[in-house]
Amino acid sequence: MNAVKIAAFQHCIGPVGGYAHIPFSSYDFSTVSFIHGPSTVRTNYTGSVRSEGNALLFEVKIDYAFEDDFTDPLSIRERNTGTSDPSKVPPGMPLEGELGGTLYRIYDSWSTELNAVVDIDPSKSGYR
Repeated sequence: MNAVKIAAFQHCIGPVGGYAHIPFSSYDFSTVSFIHGPSTVRTNYTGSVRSEGNALLFEVKIDYAFEDDFTDPLSIRERNTGTSDPSKVPPGMPLEGELGGTLYRIYDSWSTELNAVVDIDPSKSGYR
């Protein structure tokens, strides 16, 4: 979690309180591995902020879930039919693009925690 998100949480909830946020988005992972295209990453932020003296104490847990259907690694079917989704291929049409492989679902989840002490005075805080 970066300083912008920490500041946004403080702005949304005031100096003390709890929060939860559940965004998800699709990201292009082809820069990590050329055969991976868009995949979905879901996050769930939960936590609290409490004021103690001249500081805000943040305790945040972030749960992540990654999901992707690994299919059509060279995007052959997508170029020829407009989609890599095998359920949208017309009946009787071969599933070109699998290259002898089998479609499979990739799913994983994990959690991280963040604890931060932020000086209330922005000029003294290391979070900018």
